[in-house]
Amino acid sequence: MNKEFEVSIGTTKIAPGWTVDIEPVKPFQVRPGYTSRHEGIHTVTAIITGTHVIEASRNPGPGYRGRTILAEKNAIAGIAAHAMGCGGTAYDVMIVRLQGHDPNSLASVARSILSGHEDEIYDVASAIEAKGAISGDEAEQIIYKARNPEAKVEITDPLGQKWNFVIKTKEVDGYFIPIEIPAPPENTETSDNNQKEKDKLSDIFVNARPFTDKLGLKVRINHRN
Repeated sequence: MNKEFEVSIGTTKIAPGWTVDIEPVKPFQVRPGYTSRHEGIHTVTAIITGTHVIEASRNPGPGYRGRTILAEKNAIAGIAAHAMGCGGTAYDVMIVRLQGHDPNSLASVARSILSGHEDEIYDVASAIEAKGAISGDEAEQIIYKARNPEAKVEITDPLGQKWNFVIKTKEVDGYFIPIEIPAPPENTETSDNNQKEKDKLSDIFVNARPFTDKLGLKVRINHRN
């Protein structure tokens, strides 16, 4: 006998006495300021287009409010903040022109590349805001986590026994947990001993779908009689 249950964020009762608790794992975040977002856009664009980032910083210096240091020239990363509507990009535009590029054409390319990457930009910018400066390796780790969000899952049986695990919702197709679920009695006269003999080892299968703000899971309980 197969049953499927839709499970959402929070606590869901999937069967008498059985519950599934879902909690998305979110990175520590602070709201990024103007400069952190500006540098976050440069950073994410550089990484997406294959350029290593040495450092991204919101700390001011002579003639700048923040800066992103790249291992090599990348005009698309250089124009990206301007393309995404940030202010304070006059210097960026000038450098792109000096490199022989048309800023408007390149800005269109940058917007196309960054389409769908807003979560990554926000998370990187948040880290810059919180720390003041981050390395390219840190930025790459943040981007990876933004692309592969995790969720904590806790399954509780009627006796209070718990199974805890973490899933990467965009990488893992499913998660199997061996549990023992009593098969429904055929009638009310079934003895406890006979019932125990009918109890079979079953699986709970948690199938996670990609999510941004919401998490969807399917829990399949299989009774093998």
